[in-house]
Amino acid sequence: MKHRLGSWSTLAVFVALSSFPVSAAVALALPHSHAKPNETPTDWIDKGKEVIEAGAILVGGIWTWMLFVKKRQRYPRAAITHTVEFRELSESHSLAHVTVTVKNSGDVLLVLVKHDTRMQVVVPPQEALLKILAQGKDPIGENQTEYPWPTLNSFSSNWQKATREIEPGESQDVDVDFFVPNVVKTVLVYSYFKNLTKHNREIGWDCTTLHDRMSQAPPKDATQPIVPK
Repeated sequence: MKHRLGSWSTLAVFVALSSFPVSAAVALALPHSHAKPNETPTDWIDKGKEVIEAGAILVGGIWTWMLFVKKRQRYPRAAITHTVEFRELSESHSLAHVTVTVKNSGDVLLVLVKHDTRMQVVVPPQEALLKILAQGKDPIGENQTEYPWPTLNSFSSNWQKATREIEPGESQDVDVDFFVPNVVKTVLVYSYFKNLTKHNREIGWDCTTLHDRMSQAPPKDATQPIVPK
């Protein structure tokens, strides 16, 4: 009886064992045939077809292995951006509406389970920071890359029970409101989303941006309470 490898079943083996070395894939793909003394030319042609099919399957398996393992396309990717709008509410405070946009820039489903966004004050700077700069010293600590700007407020979302999913090429917004004293002129916004596939480590995607508060004259009735009708 002749043993032929089914294209689909063999390819499934390659996908399932895509982390195997190429040498192991070769051993799986190539047909194992034994010469018989009464074989006809037709038998040799059939065996040649088997070799060609096995070679095609082998190429496909190697391509799958390189694509999903070497290029890490089996892992999700995300691109995060911030949009911040300021609206002056009164003589003392303004609303800072932050829209965090998460785009799935990879080839697999992106699952979001945890999110953090915080706003920090940059201008006016702290007196302690100004003193350090006046002394000609570097305010950045050892093994640090950013200054620990004072946090105005922070918000966290945990979607463990209501997982948010983003298909490849699509995006989703997360909106956060901050109430900022008008003495604050520049803020730093930081957002972080946990990577579900790295469940054993706190690894994910983050974004840090600077924004200036636009000066606007408060509406005349800004201090009057709004009573719903």
